[in-house]
Order: sequence, then structure tokens, then C-alpha cells
Amino acid sequence: MYCAIVAEVDKRLEDPLVGFFIQNLSHNLLLEQNGEKIRVTGYLSPRLPVQEKKHRLAQYLSQLKTANPRFLPGRAFVRYEKEFNWVAQFKKNFRPRQVAPGWWVAAPWNKGKHKNEIVIEPKMAFGTGEHATTQLCCQAALGLVRPGMKVLDFGTGSGILAILTTKLGASNVLGIDNDSLAIDNARENLDLNKVSSKVKLSMDSIEALPDERYDLIFANLMLSQIKEFFPRFKKALKKDGLLVASGILTYQLPELGRFLKEKKAGLIAFGRDCDWAALVIAP
Repeated sequence: MYCAIVAEVDKRLEDPLVGFFIQNLSHNLLLEQNGEKIRVTGYLSPRLPVQEKKHRLAQYLSQLKTANPRFLPGRAFVRYEKEFNWVAQFKKNFRPRQVAPGWWVAAPWNKGKHKNEIVIEPKMAFGTGEHATTQLCCQAALGLVRPGMKVLDFGTGSGILAILTTKLGASNVLGIDNDSLAIDNARENLDLNKVSSKVKLSMDSIEALPDERYDLIFANLMLSQIKEFFPRFKKALKKDGLLVASGILTYQLPELGRFLKEKKAGLIAFGRDCDWAALVIAP
């Protein structure tokens, strides 16, 4: 049994609503237009605090309505679906997708069609490379990862970045997530890609980061988390190490820019895809 958490809003609010889902609820989304409204459905495990998440979603819809009083009102609800129905539908619609130039994410049942593949067993809420934030991180990895590097993938989810950086030559990769289901899925995907010996997985929070130094840290998080965890990321980087921060909506860039200036951090590179951005930062 799986849980579907659903929101309907004015279709002009699609981008901020999808952003809220990605950052707070689920990466596995179904978008359907219904007249002047857009329906966003996110799938997640019923083992998670579903009602708490629905409450947060309802609060967010209320904020959207307050900020956009002329738009149609939104609503949120939860429904439950049998696992096999969702899996069958997902398999029917899933196709390999390019996450960076020359690199593709494929499911086990349609792998082998491209030279450079990351094989992912799709599971609820952990991402299959479809979202711009993941793709921006993958594109950054292509330009930054060098053989022998130590890499931290903070918020690893399905392990896409951990797998990609290993295949690009990183010799020591740590993937951290605070969700046991995500860790289980990532471990399965490491095996599918035959990189388990080079990647360590840990179910921990930011406070439990090991006292090691990394060449690269990937943090595909919310802006508030990036700001909160910034001192810890800085401590965990080598002298010339870099932080790749994604999960940032473009309207949040001025706020992040002020924060980086305050911290005297350098901006090395910037990428954008629709309403999303990723930054390479020298803390």
C-alpha cells in the first residue's frame, strides 16, 4: 500500500507547488491539468508521517492563496493506492532520461540502450533523475569530479549522484540520508551499478558527519537547510574543496547571494534550469 498526497491549485502556481513537493514531500510526481487548475500528486510510503505532511501542504496552499488572492483557491488531500497499481503504471511510463551530457538514468527493465547509464530501481520518494535539481547536480559533477576524489553526497536519496561520481572516478564516496527507506533503495542501486565497494552509505543527520575532509560536497536541499548546514559543510571540506548547492528556486538567489557575501564565500559557477538553480561555492 502506498500513499498519494495530492494538491490542486491555480495552474499559474505550478512551479512553486512542484518546488514545495520536491523539497518537502516527494520526488515522484504526477502532474495533471484540470481546466484552470493543476493537480500535483506525490507518492510516498505510508510509513512516513503522512498526516503531518498533509498539514504542511495545506498550510503552504493557504500561504499561496494569501500571496495570490486573485488566483483560484487550492486544496490538499490524501488517498491510498495498492503498490502493484503504482508500480505497473510507473513501468509503463518510465523511459531512460538524460541527466547530463552523455549520461542517462535507466530502470533495470530498460537498461543497455546508452553507453553511460546509471541504473535505478524506482521506489517511492527518492528520485529517478527527472527533476531539474538532480540534473543540475549531475551536470556539475561532470565538470568537477576528478579521479581519486573524496565526495560527500548529503541527502543521497536513490544514490544517483553517489553512483555518478564513482563512475566518473571518485575513489571514496559517502552517501548520507536520514531516511532508512532511502538508504535501502540507494544500497540496492549501488549493487545494480556494481559500485558498492566504493560507496559507503550512512543513515545520519548533519550532526553525525564524520571528521573527514572532502574534495566535493553535493547538497540538493532546501535553501534554509543549505544556510543552516553551511558551517558544517565548510568544516567538512578540504582547503580547496567545493560545495555544490542545488534545490534553490531562482527567486531565492538574491537571498542566497547575500548570505554568501556575509560568509565571504566565493561563487565559482552557476547553472539554471527553468525556475531552479545550482551553485558551485567555495566556502
